[in-house]
Amino acid sequence: MNEKVKIGDVLKKYREEKGVSLAIVEAETGVSRSYINRLERSSRSNPTLESVSRLVKYFGIPFSTIEEICGCSIEEEDSIQNLDYLLLNEKYLFANIIADINLKIALRNFVTELENYCTVANITRKEESKLLDKADILRSNLLGM
Repeated sequence: MNEKVKIGDVLKKYREEKGVSLAIVEAETGVSRSYINRLERSSRSNPTLESVSRLVKYFGIPFSTIEEICGCSIEEEDSIQNLDYLLLNEKYLFANIIADINLKIALRNFVTELENYCTVANITRKEESKLLDKADILRSNLLGM
């Protein structure tokens, strides 16, 4: 059985990666900091679609990822899975290490940046730098830095 990622874990990781406090997220999204805190601690198990929508938009999380985490996807079981979903929800080894939520999110962010890098016609130093930054974050997660 696959270990499912909780929406609160994902939101907390994105908030920490962005380096923002609950107060800042509240000011930017209109979702109260106590509500966000309860989501992050998994003490709020039935978030409203409105609140989740505001938070995923703020953090830039694909809504399809949230749908799949919550089991709201209407796709059939045999269908091709969204890579975000696979990276966040499946159990796997990466560099001979069992991927925890931090590593999964870092890997997902790296793959997303790699996809952006591969699909841009004219690569600039900025795109290369962004890709290397994500690789450094992934490496730090692997090495426990």
